Amino acid sequence: MHLVPIPTQLKPIGHKARKTIQELEPQPIPNVPGTIGEFCDRVRIVSGLQTIPYTPFPYQDELYALLEERSVAVMKTRQLGLTLALAVYCLYDALQGYTSLWISRSGDDGKEVVKRLRKIIYGIPELRGYLASDNLMTLDFWDGSKQQVHGRIITRAPVGDSAARGLSNVRNIVFDEAQSIPEFETVYGAALPVTEAVGENARIIVNGTPPEMAGGYYWDLLSSNQSIDIEGLCDRMADGTEKPLQAWVDKEGWAKCLIHWKAHPKHSENPDYLEETKKRFKLTESQLQREYNLRIPKQGASLFNRVKVDAQAVGAWDGPVSGKRYLCGIDPNFGGSDFFRCQIWDVSGSPAKLVAEYGEAEKTNAHNEAQTKALIRQYRPLVTAIENNSGGAVLLERFASELPGMKFEGVNTNRTSKRVMTDRIAIAVEEGEVIYPSDWAGVNEMKKFSARDREAISGHDDAVMAFAIAWSQINECVPAYGFGLGTTKYG
Repeated sequence: MHLVPIPTQLKPIGHKARKTIQELEPQPIPNVPGTIGEFCDRVRIVSGLQTIPYTPFPYQDELYALLEERSVAVMKTRQLGLTLALAVYCLYDALQGYTSLWISRSGDDGKEVVKRLRKIIYGIPELRGYLASDNLMTLDFWDGSKQQVHGRIITRAPVGDSAARGLSNVRNIVFDEAQSIPEFETVYGAALPVTEAVGENARIIVNGTPPEMAGGYYWDLLSSNQSIDIEGLCDRMADGTEKPLQAWVDKEGWAKCLIHWKAHPKHSENPDYLEETKKRFKLTESQLQREYNLRIPKQGASLFNRVKVDAQAVGAWDGPVSGKRYLCGIDPNFGGSDFFRCQIWDVSGSPAKLVAEYGEAEKTNAHNEAQTKALIRQYRPLVTAIENNSGGAVLLERFASELPGMKFEGVNTNRTSKRVMTDRIAIAVEEGEVIYPSDWAGVNEMKKFSARDREAISGHDDAVMAFAIAWSQINECVPAYGFGLGTTKYG
């Protein structure tokens, strides 16, 4: 593998070679620095509770150098300041008279970028007066004569093929958090034509973190037109056998760039960075490795920490006890070979305990309902959560009618909610917040539950899903009754 080295001594970044894209000859804004490096020297940013000078880290400087020559696709770990670096780049271009289009994973994310830029602009008094418009979606700048709007930064929500509608003469398009942009292929393809008038001077910037799997349009952009095994390279960067910053130019002239957290001068000095990050943000091991260590989940990788799964298998089945507080979760089955699962969790203290479960396959609906209602009557849970996709909605209505005085909640499971729910219980297992009997079917299911696909790699996953469905309502039980688990952990 041959990587094209990034220059360690950066050349001044200017715009003399760029073609003018407006017919009217604009007047330059006075006192705008000649290079982005000089501009950064005048920028101040908010960091924590302080306002400090913006001093780009070496990998941010090198990204600026790459952008002087070509479009860039970046994959990096979180907390590296790439969004800020790209926002400053767009601001500098706007002061030079160019237009940038910023597309985030949501419209609110774009608004946050504008807010950060406004603080930067207000911190440079001699440039503040050239801000022609000031709203949460667009920043317009006068030219030096203050007679015409010249440079612009426009943020748009990723709405299908309309994210760039009505725009032209755009020099930069930034796709931030590209791995999370809905229908990214459609959004990307529809946006590119707005750069046609700029031609070879246009810059497309695709910035993201590792996707949930080695696939999708963001991954295709990153991995196409080259022979480099990106998954293998990422693993070696995570292991420390490759440098934490890698960049090369593909066959189409795009720069591809991978940035690991060890490229950050401060993070790299902390040997406990990953473990501290995991605890601070309440991450599963799978989340930590993907978002903070540049490892892309393999199909066979389990979401659950297998050592912790075994360590928590120390509970016992138990009958109802007066004064105990219970939570119930139901993953119904209306045909096929899957199990109908109903679980009862004792949430009276920490750790929570799985104390009862009904689970059978290929039984009649009447049999499953009778067994489940018997458990609910016995334990009288504070909340019974039922997956209400398709037939579950009918079951929810029936139980609510036939068991008056009991609280039932419907839980919709889709791709997004399933990830949130299963992340929640994976964290609970890793942190020792739950115990369960060693002969519980969920012990083996958790070991075979795919971090990538969020389903069983082989066999069943209904015990895991009943667990997840129950714990979607943990905050309904815990805060009101003083249980030792905070809402931020499970919210």
